[in-house]
Amino acid sequence: PLLFQGIASAWWKGVRRDAKSWQDALQLLRDHFSPTKPPYQIYVEIFESKQSDHTPIDTFVCQKRALIAKLPEGRHDVETELDFVYGLLDTKYKQQIPRHEVKTYRELLEKGRNVERHNTVGRRH
Repeated sequence: PLLFQGIASAWWKGVRRDAKSWQDALQLLRDHFSPTKPPYQIYVEIFESKQSDHTPIDTFVCQKRALIAKLPEGRHDVETELDFVYGLLDTKYKQQIPRHEVKTYRELLEKGRNVERHNTVGRRH
């Protein structure tokens, strides 16, 4: 049985001959129903929000990296990506993590988790 309904069913009937493999079918689906955004729109999404006081660094960095991954491959090196993300961090992280001490996302996350642990311990006492 056909799993598509409505407009998707009509679309599939028109393109199914172009799908020679499962990978082709997936690509056709992505191209039609999930078109990629132009880079300028992705940049708007990246920079439209800074980290809130209550958003853990893991969550924030993951969200920003997911957006950066939508940009054309090779657009920016890791250092530039880190500049983007670092600039959007909550002030409590930037005050305790000098930018020049962070060379990888892993280092940023480790140092950020230390800030979170330190702040949590400080609130308990």
